[in-house]
Order: sequence, then structure tokens, then C-alpha cells
Amino acid sequence: MNVETKEYPMFLAHVRLQLQNVSFSATPDEEDLAQHGFAVVYPTDMPEVGADVVDEGQPALSGGKYVQTWLPRWYTPEEKAAALEVKKEQLVQELKALQEATLIGGVPYLFPDINAIQHIQLRGGDRANLTGLANKADRNIAAGKTDLMFFRTFENELRVLTPQQMYDMTDKSLELYMLILSQVWTLQGQIQTAATEAELPDVPESLITSLPAQ
Repeated sequence: MNVETKEYPMFLAHVRLQLQNVSFSATPDEEDLAQHGFAVVYPTDMPEVGADVVDEGQPALSGGKYVQTWLPRWYTPEEKAAALEVKKEQLVQELKALQEATLIGGVPYLFPDINAIQHIQLRGGDRANLTGLANKADRNIAAGKTDLMFFRTFENELRVLTPQQMYDMTDKSLELYMLILSQVWTLQGQIQTAATEAELPDVPESLITSLPAQ
């Protein structure tokens, strides 16, 4: 520290730069530094206090030596607002990742041809395929056709369904997709309108557990 100007923090390189005409040893001692107006600042432990943040203050003279000081304080309104926006963005990204993972992994469905649950993926291309299958199944039902239809699940197994079973499966899967979106939209709204961190919602571990049981 520069004792006269109170410049701090400083390192030996700064001292050499300010005193280019002075020849110091490789590791000058405190006495050498003091002769030229500089002082070593001794570290102190940062206090554990009930405050938002602890800033480092200006070194203080204690027992003939300069020591670190600490200034506990609460966040300013501007800092609180900035921290809230950072937290909101983190939650938005967590929710986005959760939604993407949910659509990739798919929703559970009890397939009648095996009487067991497998998963229906709901990415953009998957939903287009489901809509196409639903339309085809609807036409077959209307025409009285009973030709079997096929669907590949997330488990990479081919399910064999009647037109009515296919229509029911696609209808249910798209209904579940809308329920997933409803959860996401609700959470997004809560994130957007939160005025404090305490009002922010928790992003759930799963968007599937709250869906109707199959």
C-alpha cells in the first residue's frame, strides 16, 4: 500500500514501476519499502456475518502494522435487481433444458399390444409424425378399415396398433404435450413476474410426474 496516497491493493511490481530509479533487492523487506512510503498489508480472515456481501475496505493501522479490513453490507437496490435478473435467466435456461429433455425422452403410454408402458417422443418432428398418423387412423376408421398400423417408441420397439388404438395413442400423446407446455408456461410466467428471489418458483426435477397416470 502507498501510505501517502492510500493506493491499494498494490504489488511489488507496482512499487518498482512507481520507483523506477530506486534499486530494490529481489525481495525487499518492510523496512526498505517503508523508507519509500510503502507498507505491507497483513491479511485478516473475512468475517462470517449476516449480510449479503462483504467488501474489502481500506487497510487500517493496528499495532503498528497495516491489516486488511472488511465491510459487511446489504445489496443495493441496483445489485438486487441485477442478481434477480441473473437468477431468472438461470431458471429460464434450466426450464428450457428440462422441456427439451422431456420431449426427447417422451411421455409414458400404456400400449395395448404389449400391455406395458413405453414412451412417445414429442419433439417437433415427432409431433408432425403423430399428427400424420392420427389423420391416417381417422380416415381408416371412417372408411371401416382395420389394417394394422405401426409406431416406433423411444425404446426403439415397433408397436402394432389397430386404427382406433393408433388414434387413441396419438390423441393422448398430443394431449400430454399440451399439459407439458402448460406447466412450462406457468413456470415461465412465475419467473417473469417475480419481484424478488423469494417469489421465484423452483424448477421441478420432472415435467412427467404431474401428468395423469397411464
